[in-house]
Amino acid sequence: MKNIFSHFGLELRLCDLKNPAEVKSHTDENTIAIFVETISNPQLEVVDLKTLSAVCRASNVPLIADTTVIPFCVFDAKVFDVNIEVVSSTKYISGGATSTGGLIVDYGTFDWSHSKVLKSWYEKFGTKAFTQRMRKEISRSLGSYMTP
Repeated sequence: MKNIFSHFGLELRLCDLKNPAEVKSHTDENTIAIFVETISNPQLEVVDLKTLSAVCRASNVPLIADTTVIPFCVFDAKVFDVNIEVVSSTKYISGGATSTGGLIVDYGTFDWSHSKVLKSWYEKFGTKAFTQRMRKEISRSLGSYMTP
């Protein structure tokens, strides 16, 4: 991820997400999001999403969580203050990767007016800034297709 993100001018900071103080120490004015797996792969660590969400709110960055490991019918990410949820729907559609796909859910709970990269989108679309940018730049301009 470090190599891929660096090509887009992004710096990836890795830290122990079970340690809120460490997460906070890695967060500054250049941080655009905190990304976590609800149950990490392959370590199977579980983080305190409510605590991480508080760190995110204090830093004005969204909490993005990959919730693939926990079925939708068992886990409601919005209740745990997750702003954006990503899921590999491949696991639910076929399990064996004969069909592939992914989902992104923006709960509309993050104030994008604080985002350096989405501020202008917020001014036009409000809480739907992230979703609108995804629709325009990913779906329309790049072509959204179902691959892992």
